[in-house]
Amino acid sequence: MRDWLKFFGFRKPSLSVSAASPNGASDMEGASFDVRIVSGAKAWTTLQELRKQPGVVPVVFGDRNDYDNITTVMGMGNASFDDYVRSGAALDIDQWVASRVEEEPEYYSTDGPELAAGNAQQPGLLTVVYDVLSGQPKAEVFIGLVPVQEPWQVPAYPKIGGWNECPGAEVHVAFFKRWYEQFGAVVTSISSDVIEFTVERPPQTMEEARRLAHEQFIYCADIVHQGVQTEGNLAQALLGSGNWFFWWD
Repeated sequence: MRDWLKFFGFRKPSLSVSAASPNGASDMEGASFDVRIVSGAKAWTTLQELRKQPGVVPVVFGDRNDYDNITTVMGMGNASFDDYVRSGAALDIDQWVASRVEEEPEYYSTDGPELAAGNAQQPGLLTVVYDVLSGQPKAEVFIGLVPVQEPWQVPAYPKIGGWNECPGAEVHVAFFKRWYEQFGAVVTSISSDVIEFTVERPPQTMEEARRLAHEQFIYCADIVHQGVQTEGNLAQALLGSGNWFFWWD
């Protein structure tokens, strides 16, 4: 289990990313998209450069173990990319959220301590490029150039989710689409258990942040139960934050 006080909630993370120029590009055999391998210290600047390329969305897929897991999942299941995009775009998110709460009302309620304003914070950018124990950048991480036209379509390509409490790919597509349209949220990383976003237009009022916090809690309960403890604390962390973090145990 992750050290959640280190990653989410009670202090500002000290992790930082080197501003070195991107280099070192190596395509992986067998992948159905181009992959760049860089050091963790260069991941953020490389991602920014790769975002300028048309027709692809660059996503950090973590280290070699994460990348192997993700590419294995891509070969499983019968649904196609188009199937997941269509079903995700058609999904009624509000109804999905309400159904989850109705099925497990106790699980989706919290009574932990509310933190003082400003004390609940999102983790830093691209936590997946850092070693959890040392906090140091990993020696190598894999950035996939996912061939989609819209960032919200990304989950349909690697077919992420569908295990434990992690929703299926079509649900990820639905939330990615809503958050892209409402907040300009674009996925930056997908690993075996983490998804991260950069956010162009984060919520600016507590009312807006609380609505978003409720959605995110139902989408990924671990960020509350094993993280900031309450929806109110999550709302504080989301207010004005330019990056979002999700983790499923």
